[in-house]
Amino acid sequence: MARVLLCCLIAVAVPIISLETIQACATAGRRGMDVRIAGESAIILWDAASQMQQFIRRATFHADTPDFGFLVPTPSQPTLAEANNEAFSFLEKVTAPEVVTERHYDIIPNIACGMGKRAGTGVRVLDQQRVAGYDASVLEADSALALNDWLVKHEYVTRPDLAAWLAPYVKNQWKITAFKIARDAKHEEIASSAVRMSFATPRPFFPYSEPADQRGEEQTGKSRLLRVFFLADRRFTGELGEAKQEWPGQTVWTGKLPDASVQELAALLKSPFNIQPLWLTVFDDSSSPRPGTADVFFVPASSQTEIRYPPVIVRERYFIGGWLCLGVVVVLISLPVLRWFRRRRGVVA
Repeated sequence: MARVLLCCLIAVAVPIISLETIQACATAGRRGMDVRIAGESAIILWDAASQMQQFIRRATFHADTPDFGFLVPTPSQPTLAEANNEAFSFLEKVTAPEVVTERHYDIIPNIACGMGKRAGTGVRVLDQQRVAGYDASVLEADSALALNDWLVKHEYVTRPDLAAWLAPYVKNQWKITAFKIARDAKHEEIASSAVRMSFATPRPFFPYSEPADQRGEEQTGKSRLLRVFFLADRRFTGELGEAKQEWPGQTVWTGKLPDASVQELAALLKSPFNIQPLWLTVFDDSSSPRPGTADVFFVPASSQTEIRYPPVIVRERYFIGGWLCLGVVVVLISLPVLRWFRRRRGVVA
């Protein structure tokens, strides 16, 4: 009985958490040096009444040259100012997917009160090496949430789409190899500060057109995400060029911003908004190579329905085998005690 009791006290209910998802310009460098855009994001604020556009752009470059620049066309002379990078983080937070917690209770199948096999909640590094200018880590994870936490801890950029992409691989026990440019490698990744350009234009646009050498076949397969936060009085959509061709940018989030969020964003951008209501639409373009033969122009969308990211479901799993065993022990102890108590009452009577 003592062994059974000790076993049950060890096998207490333990929560196991798992995650499932049911997150334009021309570069100009030295001759012979490689400069390309690794990723970029932009905030576009469009005031239809005044026909003024505010364009805030932030980009990350791959470059092997100590100095380089980039060119951004606008239809009229712009006013330039440095912008607050925190505005991008704020909009990412505002549009982050809802986190839904689900609790599940599982009974350990071993009725004999064995410990059973507890589901893991961590990440195991199977191998690490430097190869071809990269620091590579071969990973094995028990949950996409744990893997996402590992990536964040090791300074990898994550987003809802990446978490959703990882989930089925982790579920099927695939191995994930994470590459990062070695710190002493020749190529360096350079992040530019956010710059705000304010200018008059008859219609809002994003400078999407690129030189032919930036959209050539050599760009195919290289990771490059463009995210555009478009702010106006309603939901908009993008069209490619004067021919109004389809733009590969997908609407991943759209809806009216709450007044509190509008005020906080205005404070970050140091710019008052005369637009009511303020409607945010988020576009993601991960095409490679990009069809950068023309600029993207924005027009009101035919549908004004709201869109949100799919919720991130966090499942808390509790193994209740320990409590089941404890209940069995209580019953086993109680039965002889009750029998003794009844016999005692009978003798007294």
